Amino acid sequence: MERIPYRSAGLFTIFLLIIGVSRVYGITVTARDETGIKGPNPVTVKCEYVLAPGEVLFTITMSRTRTTDTSYTDIAVFRPDVNSSLYGSGVADDFKLRTTLIMSDGSTSVRFDRVECEDEVAYRCSVSYQTAGNTADTKTADMNLLLQAQPLTPTITLTPAYTDGYTDGQQVQLRCQGSVGKPAGDFLWFRYRGNTPEDITSLARLNPSYPTTGTCTFDRVSQLTLNVSRQDNGMTIRCAANHTTLTKPTGFETCNSTCRQTVKIAVFYTFTDSDPDVSSNPAGGTHTVGDTVTLKCNADTNPPATFSWHKEGDDNSTTSGGEWTLSNLQIENSGTYTCMATNDVGGVTYNASRSLNINVVATTTTPSTTSSTSTQSPPPGKTDAVKPGPTDDGDNTTIIIVVCVVVGLVLIAGIIAGVCLYRRRKAKSAPEEPSEKPYNNQNMSIYSTKPDLVTNDKKFNHYNNKNEDALNYADLQFDTKPRSRKPVALADTMTDYADVSMPQV
Repeated sequence: MERIPYRSAGLFTIFLLIIGVSRVYGITVTARDETGIKGPNPVTVKCEYVLAPGEVLFTITMSRTRTTDTSYTDIAVFRPDVNSSLYGSGVADDFKLRTTLIMSDGSTSVRFDRVECEDEVAYRCSVSYQTAGNTADTKTADMNLLLQAQPLTPTITLTPAYTDGYTDGQQVQLRCQGSVGKPAGDFLWFRYRGNTPEDITSLARLNPSYPTTGTCTFDRVSQLTLNVSRQDNGMTIRCAANHTTLTKPTGFETCNSTCRQTVKIAVFYTFTDSDPDVSSNPAGGTHTVGDTVTLKCNADTNPPATFSWHKEGDDNSTTSGGEWTLSNLQIENSGTYTCMATNDVGGVTYNASRSLNINVVATTTTPSTTSSTSTQSPPPGKTDAVKPGPTDDGDNTTIIIVVCVVVGLVLIAGIIAGVCLYRRRKAKSAPEEPSEKPYNNQNMSIYSTKPDLVTNDKKFNHYNNKNEDALNYADLQFDTKPRSRKPVALADTMTDYADVSMPQV
């Protein structure tokens, strides 16, 4: 047979000791750690054994050591050969009442039907037997019972103490305290504005846990500070324990033994800038004589506001309440109507008002038009008279409007046509402007000794060039027509100066 190296055998032995297995000369004793939950939650501490051929089992003893014990004390002795199981002589009656001894082939157990903090200790299983070599021996295996504890119901304290409510903007401190189990859990906070939870745990401060006196569990305190507002009116606050042994709370579940919530908290608040809200039914500020209108006034306050109405300038037109119905309106009912709202919060009285205008006008009726009714004779063989058709005032009004529009358009068209005709006649009566002609003296030279009076003068032959040396003075007259180049006369005079009449330009 192959031999196991010494180092490997040593490590294997250490491994068996760690898991609570003792095996020497064939017998095997096994005991495993168990975890129990404090309270009526069953858990079993078990010792298992296997005998080798030739070995004889005598007894199995279960023992424990507590913080008050100096060594292991027996809690149960099992004798499989006679099918006997007995509690140890020093075991208290309470332990016997909440435990059960169980013996079966190859194992013995102590079942805890109810686990208490004192049960969280180290346990030892001791097996006494006779070896195959006819020698007596005892083998042991150790185990631990680890304990968890669920949280208990916490308490909630409000500061200032809640009586009938808080005022808008007031600071309120909520303190949640209680057992958070083992190992130590924490607290979650939920706010309910209606039926939907809002997780506000992030607003709270969680203090360190500390051991609960006389138990193996831990207590904890969580503090939540809120400045309540009008939106918080009617809210509830819940504090729920959160622990590894429980499903994490979400706020939607029913509050059970591990949570606590406040009553509905009332918050008192007064008017906002938009209060009160006034309206009329039917809506609109203009109404007709004989109509009925209801004025309404509302405000969101707690406690509810009281209302009164009055008409400006009329001390006799007042009423109390949020609604005022005005029946059979008359012209004199026109005016400004004001709603006055009053609210008391924390011993302080607040007032707010808002107005609306009511305008009552006379009934507008369309003048009736007289329509001629023609009576037609029934055709031969019939005696039924032809009844005149009904008169439709709405159709008559439409016809009148159409006629007025057509007449207006015709007048405008006539005015435009007259203006155009006037401008055309005026344009025809103006003198015709001749075309531009060159000036009479455009070809005259100041250095010429000959009076070149007009261009192409030889063609018209208005004076004789041959007698120019004998001409001492000249009297020249031109046609008076605008821009004319033709002279009308050229006369020889004996005057001392020349007289030249130029054409009009």
